[in-house]
Amino acid sequence: MIKSLKSLFSDSVIYGLSGVITKMIGIFLIPLYTRLFEPNDYGVINLINTTFFLLNLFVILALDNSAGRWFYDSTDEADHKKTFASWIWFQFGVALLFCLILVLSSNTIVKNLFPKEGKVIYIILPAITLITNTMPGVIINWFRVHKRPKATVIFSLSQALVTIGLSVLFVIVLKWHIAGVLVAPLISSTLFSLVAIVQMKNWLHPKYFNKQRLQVMLKYALPFIPAALAYWLLNSTDSYFITFFKNKAEAGIFGIGASLAAGIGIFTGAFQQAWGPFAFSIMHQADAKQVYAKVFLLYGYIMSFLAASIMLFAPEILQILTAPEYYSAAWVAGILAYNLVMIGFTYIAILGCSIAKITAPYGYAMLGATLITVVLDILLIPTFGKEGSAIATLIAQLFVPAYLFYKSNKVYPIPYNYTHVCAVMISMAALVVSIRLLPINSFAWLLSIKIGTVFLLLGLIWVLNRSTINQLILKIKNKKV
Repeated sequence: MIKSLKSLFSDSVIYGLSGVITKMIGIFLIPLYTRLFEPNDYGVINLINTTFFLLNLFVILALDNSAGRWFYDSTDEADHKKTFASWIWFQFGVALLFCLILVLSSNTIVKNLFPKEGKVIYIILPAITLITNTMPGVIINWFRVHKRPKATVIFSLSQALVTIGLSVLFVIVLKWHIAGVLVAPLISSTLFSLVAIVQMKNWLHPKYFNKQRLQVMLKYALPFIPAALAYWLLNSTDSYFITFFKNKAEAGIFGIGASLAAGIGIFTGAFQQAWGPFAFSIMHQADAKQVYAKVFLLYGYIMSFLAASIMLFAPEILQILTAPEYYSAAWVAGILAYNLVMIGFTYIAILGCSIAKITAPYGYAMLGATLITVVLDILLIPTFGKEGSAIATLIAQLFVPAYLFYKSNKVYPIPYNYTHVCAVMISMAALVVSIRLLPINSFAWLLSIKIGTVFLLLGLIWVLNRSTINQLILKIKNKKV
């Protein structure tokens, strides 16, 4: 078990290193962007990103999930090539079709989506990016299934650095405004598509495309498609609802809060990238279920602490990084940090269903969560604005892992300690929210209390898990498996 946990931890650290550096560079851009863009401009950017995130879901059609699952059914490289070539050529064709439709209808889209601020280039640039994103997305999954986290990190980090560098050039130096934000990822993804083609040149020949393999992969992915749509509705439509009930400026401030919350995505994203290949690679081991349960416990404690820290220090971080008109994003950042933790729990929760190759429960879970978030958005945003939208998203997201843990337990029971993790997460959240509400005007006193709270939370984790942590440390030192 310890060897397996060390493998997961090692891969997560490597994936996380890329995330840390990328996020830190991205955070560096926040104070620059918030002084160049008004909240209304950020609202426009959020609407563009939200719209094309949806379109990208239909371009991929969840074939990344199918490719990852089919890869582990065989050790034959020719079979692996069949899987990836079928995915690549199909996605490229779909992306090309979407791009043509969007370019031809760009005038109509702009008039409806951005009647005052819009330009046709706001649609054309990301439409072409749908095509150029194909190969970078594929090769990341190709590295992951081959258990090559270092290659994954080098590729992802290099692309992120180039994208950010181009963003600085086009937005800050050349002052291309919103168009600069959109052209940077287009050029970057084009360059790294060429890199991916060179890396995968022996996997791209059309002879490896297999209609039968594509059909079974699409059938497996089918329940993920409405689920992906539901995921978009759950996590990405805030900008639409906030713009409709409030205004684009409110949506822009919400976007800054979401960007700050994404800092925890450094860790949840690292875990998610490492978790799938790791979990499937050990599923036939005798102690697999015990390993899964231990990962659940450790993830719960670590991510609860990190989310509580974001909630606690969000006001101070915003004061350092942004302009005064964005300071009100603090509660949004804290709430959405917990939302990202719930998304990470979803990856653990769906494991049992994935091992059994049952994907329908994920679709049902996302559909239920979508209905919840839409209803709550309508009820909460008119009164509570951006904070109401964040609360709606979190409540709906809670439903997803809860339902999936229930369904997975029926087909592949795993001894998760739900009560323990839930109690700790709720206790930490209640404590930091209470401190955020303290009527203390002294910055020094408040900061001292918050720092003391961090040490208190770390002490709580140690007290509740002292024996488990000691056992893990002892076994790692003795190299016992």
